[in-house]
Amino acid sequence: MSDKGRMYQIRVKGHLDPDFAAWLHTMVINHEADGNTLITIALADQSALNALLNRLHDLCIILISVTPVDDSEEG
Repeated sequence: MSDKGRMYQIRVKGHLDPDFAAWLHTMVINHEADGNTLITIALADQSALNALLNRLHDLCIILISVTPVDDSEEG
């Protein structure tokens, strides 16, 4: 695990505006060909993950999946 915490890939329905990442500087947003968005982010702990998921919920963004990225997968 990195010193920034654990990496997660969060897939949501639809293409998010790239400006969405501005409120959290460690977030990377990738638009996928299927019309969904893949968010890659380092989070310090479960509380930070919960806060992000609550924020997505508050914005009515539909969650598809949350996947922790193993240290061995990080490049």
